[in-house]
Amino acid sequence: MMIRCFKFLLYVLVATGIMSACNDFFEENIEGQTVYLLAPADSLHTVQYENTFWWEHIEDADKYQLQIFSPSYDFMEVFVLDTNLSINKFTYTLYPGTFEWRVRAYNSSSSTDYFSRVLIIDSTETIYVSLRAPVDNFITNDSTTEFKWAESTNTDYFTFELYIDEELYVIYTTPDKSVTLPDESLDLPLLSDGNYTWRVKAQSSTSSGVSAIRSLIIDRTSPEAPTLIYPENNETVTELKVSWLRAEDTGSTIKDSVYIYKDTSLNINLYSSYYTSDTTYKIDEAPDADYFWKVISIDAAGNYSDNNGIRRFTLKNDTAK
Repeated sequence: MMIRCFKFLLYVLVATGIMSACNDFFEENIEGQTVYLLAPADSLHTVQYENTFWWEHIEDADKYQLQIFSPSYDFMEVFVLDTNLSINKFTYTLYPGTFEWRVRAYNSSSSTDYFSRVLIIDSTETIYVSLRAPVDNFITNDSTTEFKWAESTNTDYFTFELYIDEELYVIYTTPDKSVTLPDESLDLPLLSDGNYTWRVKAQSSTSSGVSAIRSLIIDRTSPEAPTLIYPENNETVTELKVSWLRAEDTGSTIKDSVYIYKDTSLNINLYSSYYTSDTTYKIDEAPDADYFWKVISIDAAGNYSDNNGIRRFTLKNDTAK
């Protein structure tokens, strides 16, 4: 009787292990699930060439297959795109026309049906111009700046416009999708320090368009050195705390880096705080010793100031507290 019970128990354990292993091996069947398409909306008419295709995530899917046809799958003239993705979003630039886009989800053992929508890109009213670089509110101290925008189908030429303090500074017409300043061969000037805005217009024989406006700051001027306030040179203090006065912004936003050293050669940087907007720096626990400190200002364009001298102070912690 005991032997039979043991054999039965062994059989149950083995069978359970096999079932568990099978469950770990086989993936969930997703054949009947629906891929809900989120954007663009079905039968959307747009002048925007660049669109983000987005759908709801399926939990048991490993990947998604996105296909785009023109004008449709059943009456295909152009097989535009066929890509496999591990995420549920994809940005792609098309051209004027009618498109069918469809998505299916799949894993190693099953897949859903395709789910599709229609997208119509219309160029008869407005050409959409998408700016690429520099990004909006870009700050730089580089003497060369390249402006880029996306290529637009059916565009004969682009007009690049650059303004400084709302006054037109550069206007240049080109079939290309970039402009680099300065360019002596094109008589395009070196940009002086200042606040700029720029945009690009597109023109064809039947339509036109204009991009959004982006801002740009050119700042090649180093900030003034900060003024050291406390401690005074060769002062004895009871806490390790330094303070300084930052110069006013003359171009881009200024922050400071603080350096505190242990030796006169400034080789051992004991404490430091980088790119701080404060004008004080404190270390709560520091040993009694002689210290040397300096502060350097850095603006948002990457220009560094000189240091306004290096000070020495002696720390003697107040033990009477």
